[in-house]
Formats: sequence, structure tokens, C-alpha cells
Amino acid sequence: MHKSVLVRLIALTVAPILLSIPVAPSWAGVTVPVDTQVPLKLVNTLDSQHLTEGTEVDFTVAADTILDRQVVIRGGTPVTGTVTKVSKPGVYGTSSQVIIGFLTVTAVDNKPIQLQNLKINAASLTKNIAIAAGTSIGAALLLGPIGLVSGVFIHGGWVQVPAGSVITGVTESSANVALE
Repeated sequence: MHKSVLVRLIALTVAPILLSIPVAPSWAGVTVPVDTQVPLKLVNTLDSQHLTEGTEVDFTVAADTILDRQVVIRGGTPVTGTVTKVSKPGVYGTSSQVIIGFLTVTAVDNKPIQLQNLKINAASLTKNIAIAAGTSIGAALLLGPIGLVSGVFIHGGWVQVPAGSVITGVTESSANVALE
């Protein structure tokens, strides 16, 4: 027998066997790693002076989140969180803080992806602390112990974030997203 005939016979015998073996389909998706940034646009103005725990806060995803050249979270996707803590402005220039939790964004495959709590405080928080601390130290040098008390009279402000502001959300854990 010729070598080519033998190869053809083997191929005709083995091919149907190989074709009958089930093959797991390859996964067409992207893994969204932990700490992936998701830009969130505030729908309504956020004012810590008028917020209470349990208040819902609405966002939309400000832009597509793209990984491996694939959109995994679409811009415009609605996101709702719940205020879990509101702290009032304090002494020494400490501004109020709002913590928004229970944030979940929907991926392109309609699966939820949990986001970390958002901690929103005044942009000038560090500056306010430095001013208050500087005032207390300066007053202490000039006035002694009475000067330290003067720092208590410098209060921070309430957090006010206008509608349309973009706040960066961050994924809490990794997630597998199937592509469309």
C-alpha cells in the first residue's frame, strides 16, 4: 500500500472520532480587576447639610469603561447608592463628610458589579486643617494655652457637590464580564 493511501484511511477513521468529542466553548469575555475606576456623574446636587442616612443618591456612568479594547460598562448606565454616614463640620477646620455605599453598576452583560463606598468631603479639607492648626499653633505661641482654644472656633464647611460633577467610583472585587 502506498503511504498516501494509508494516511487517508487513518484520517477517515480518526476524523469522525475526533469530531464527536465535545469541546468546551471558549469564553469570550473580559475580567474587570479589583480597583477598576468607573467615572460616576452626579444626577442631583449633593449637600451634606440636608442629607440623612438612608437617602438615595443617583449617578450615571459618565463614560464607557474600557478594558482590553472592549466596553465592559456603558456610559449612561444608571447607578444608585445610599448615604450610610454624614458627619458634620467640626473644629479645627474639619469639613463634613458623606459616605455613600451599596453602589452597584451593571456591566454590558447585565451582571452587577459592586463598587467601593464613596467618601465625599470638601476639596479643601487639607487646606482647612492646615489653616486651623496653624492658627492654633501661632496663637499658642503668642497667647499660651488660651491660644490653643482659638483653633476650636474655626469650623469646616458642609460638602456641596453640584449636579453633573464626576466622582470616581472603584470596583470592590474582580468580575468576569461576557462580551456581546
